[in-house]
This record gives sequence, structure tokens and C-alpha cells, in this order.
Amino acid sequence: MRHRRHASPWKGTLRLALLFALLIAVNIYFLFLRGGTSLPYLQRISEQRRALPALLSAPKAVPKAAAQVASAPPEPHLIVLDEGRMSTGTVGASDSFHSVLGREGVSPKVAAELVGALSKLFDPRNVRTGQTYTLRFDDEERLRNLEWRVSAHALFRVARRGDSWHSAREQGTFETRWAVLTGTGGSSLFDAIERAGEGRSLAAALIELLAWDTSFYLDSQPGDRFKILVEKQYLDGKFRGYGRILSAEYSGRLGPVHAIWFEPVPGSGAYYNEQGESVVKTLLKTPVKYARFPSNADRRRYQPTLHTEQAHLGVGYPAPAGTAVWAIAPGRVTFRGVRGGAHCVQIAHPGGMESVYLQLAKLARNLEVGDSVRQKQVIGYLGGTGGLSHLHFSVKMGGHFIDPLRLRPARSTPLPISQYGAFQTVMASYREALADAASRSSTSAQLGP
Repeated sequence: MRHRRHASPWKGTLRLALLFALLIAVNIYFLFLRGGTSLPYLQRISEQRRALPALLSAPKAVPKAAAQVASAPPEPHLIVLDEGRMSTGTVGASDSFHSVLGREGVSPKVAAELVGALSKLFDPRNVRTGQTYTLRFDDEERLRNLEWRVSAHALFRVARRGDSWHSAREQGTFETRWAVLTGTGGSSLFDAIERAGEGRSLAAALIELLAWDTSFYLDSQPGDRFKILVEKQYLDGKFRGYGRILSAEYSGRLGPVHAIWFEPVPGSGAYYNEQGESVVKTLLKTPVKYARFPSNADRRRYQPTLHTEQAHLGVGYPAPAGTAVWAIAPGRVTFRGVRGGAHCVQIAHPGGMESVYLQLAKLARNLEVGDSVRQKQVIGYLGGTGGLSHLHFSVKMGGHFIDPLRLRPARSTPLPISQYGAFQTVMASYREALADAASRSSTSAQLGP
């Protein structure tokens, strides 16, 4: 009698398990490993399609003629806010007319033009210790106005008109008064200061002063408060312009930021915070210079976004068309031209760092490869349709892209300990002026220096 052999139930289960394992392996291969069908690949392709059309490979210096051949996109209409820096000072014992201008960044050529314009009224060789001066520059660091005060009753003024300089002598009683201005920011710091009855040039000066610690483009919001102690200059009782900001405080979501002017020696001074640390840092807070925002703008739309792609790390800065872009640190221009269909500038900085500014609608005048640029120097402008434009900003270190938002700049030289006592005395006098204005509940109070 023959016995029938029965198949083991374990063999069927094993075959089924092997079949499921094979199906899972195939799915893993196609979804995660295979180059043309994997999820990471498809996600990366999607991100690249949405990303800015930027070519951020290591730039190569191109001849100027070649850069001109490249087809640049048509420039949109730009409303450029011409609010550059203002510098005031006192002539020191070892200063000359040319040394003062050179220290302020005025080229020898422009200095010679100023001497020629002044020659019929004033001999610049006769400058004396204690005389004061004010220089005003445009956004692209071109000198546009010089005021040289030789006494309390005489002032020489030189102004640029087109391509020539015109000089004049003003006679009268000059007076410098301290003015205290307090207020609350709204949609724009410019608007807040203008509502207090002051000029927009004062807002521009405050932005310049606090640009290392506060980005009015990123950090400001309605409800921020500011206090300013500033010199106001008068001729025969009529207001003629602003002098130096002596003390500034801005309180926002990042906490209070202070800048206090201290001049231990006439003609040599700087700004410090309340701890005696320099307000100047190796890098600016952002490469986008704050401009007047439209009153109906949704500020949340203008926050920067971090783009992480295969080739680079970069930060996108949406901003109104016409917004100026400035160098975050001193350096040398290594590329300027068209890249990715828009203007681009690249700057090499000390220490092996490079900064890249892409999607510019317009470059600053006379900006060439090899030029040295100073921190805060405007290198270009944004532009776009519908009032909104976009800067793509990247930083390289040692040839590799790094996250710009992770940079931690260092402060410049702090106040020497030997001068800290005198600094506290000056700071106390400024606080007293601010407190006196606050006690009278005045938004703008005139005080004696």
C-alpha cells in the first residue's frame, strides 16, 4: 500500500514571503533609488523649476567687451531714492584740506576739482584747527555737496550741478542746537519722522547709523519706538540742515539698539553702544538698503526666504522696485555683468569670503571689475513688475557656498578703558537731554548743546 506525501505548509508561506519581499524591493528601487523615478529626484526637479533662474557657478573674469556683447534684459522703470551718507567732522591739528577729503573717501581728482571751485573765494591751504565740515554723498558714493565752516559767521559751500561745481560764501550768525525727536514707527520710518515735522534725510542718516544691528527692512514693525538726539544747524535763525546724530535708540522686536557719538579728540570720533562697544561690524545685517515701503504693503510678503539647492545656498530678498543694494563688507569687485538673464555683481572680501548679488535690474554707475568698494556702498538697484522685485544673495567661503543667515560678524575695536569714564560723562549729558524732552511730553524739543 503506497502512502501519499503531503506538502509542508511552511514552504507555501515561505514562497509568499519571498514574493512580498521582492515586490517591496522593486518599489524601494523605483521610489527611492532609481535616478529617473525616485521621489528625491522628482522633488529636486520640482524645486529647480521653481527656483530662480540663477547661474551661481564660480565666476570667471570676463573682458569688458565680452560683457557688453551679452544681451541685457530691458531695464524696468526705477524710482531710485537718492539718500546717501552724510559725514561731519572737525579739522584736527595735523589735518589739511586734502587729508580730510581723502579720509572721507573723496578721490584726488574730485578734491582737485573742489580746490578749483573754491580758489576764488577761499584758499584751502588756510584750513585751521577747529574748523568744521559737512560732506554729503549720493547713493553711489559720489560727493554732491561740501560745506566748510571757517568761523561762527562764515561758511563756504560747494555743490555739484551736472558735471560742474558751483561755490558760494554764506555770511551770517551760525548756530548749532540740539534737537530731541521721539516717535513710533508705522509702515515706514521715513513716514514716522516726517510726521514729526523732520526731513527724510534724518531718517536716512538713522538707517545708515544702525545698519549693523538693525535691518529696517527685516526687523522693523509698527509700534517700534525711536529716540534721536541730533544737531540742527541754523543761519540767522533759519534752519539750514542736520549735523551729526549724537545719540540714537531704536526699540523693536530685537530689543533696544543704541548708538552714541563720542569724540575724545576733536576731529576723531566714533559711535559706540552703551557698553562702549563699537557699533561697526565686519558685515551689515542685510545687503538690501531699506527704502520707503508703500503704505498699503503687506510686510509679511517682504520677508527673505532661504533657498537650498544642489549647487548653492542663497537668500532671496523680495523688495520694492528701485531699492538699493549695498556691499555688506569692504572688498574688490571680481565680476559685474549679465548672468542668468539679469545683472550680477560679485565681491571678494578679506579672509577668503565672497558675496554674490544676483537679479539686479541696474548696476551702479562706474562700477568696474577690480574696483574697491566700501561697506554700505551701493552697487546696484532692484527692479521688477508690479512694484515687487527680488535680490538673490549668496556667500562663498573658500570657494564653497555657505548659509548667509548663519554668519556672525565681529565688532570693530571697542572703546579703550582709559576713555570709558569720559564716555560715560558724555552719555549722561545725552540722557539728560532726552529725559528733559520726555518730561515735557514733546515729540520734538529744541535744547541747547
